Amino acid sequence: MSSVPVADRKTWFQIAPCAAAVAGAGAVAWAGTVWIARGMGSMPGTMGVDLPTFAGIWTLMMAAMMLPSIALVAALYARSIARHRIVRLASLSIGYLLAWSIPAPFIYALAALHSGAAQGHETITHVAEAAALIGVTAYQFSPLKDACLRQCRSPIGQMVYLTGLRGRLRDLQAGLRHAAYCIGCCWG
Repeated sequence: MSSVPVADRKTWFQIAPCAAAVAGAGAVAWAGTVWIARGMGSMPGTMGVDLPTFAGIWTLMMAAMMLPSIALVAALYARSIARHRIVRLASLSIGYLLAWSIPAPFIYALAALHSGAAQGHETITHVAEAAALIGVTAYQFSPLKDACLRQCRSPIGQMVYLTGLRGRLRDLQAGLRHAAYCIGCCWG
């Protein structure tokens, strides 16, 4: 006989499909990313596309990488949801991906500047790259990075806060907030 109490098994069977759905959406995003990347070869940082296309590809790649990482958070979050679990988890995931898609225009601009500056201005490019590396390194030792890591290292505390959100957009808010801490931990 299993050592897992019946109530816990029942909860697991209720939330496991939610976690699987979020992870499955990540798998579909991986398939889309691979499909888009086939035959791309070596391209400039902007991939030779306009900003809206770049933002779409960026968001697809973020979905591929980040949705599987929040599958367990989604499962925990699902425990607090009595009705409309799939819709509410979709809203949580959309909020999470929305936060990860916000940097796309900045990344595009940096990539465009880099490819433009690299043409005949190697010194400027090297100085800009060194400055970026110093900035990212300094961030790794900053209090803001520590604050974000504290949130990620205490998922129960964050879950209590997220499940306490109220209002129509609470799930979207929860996804945005959770992603903000994830971005704060690993953007550099």
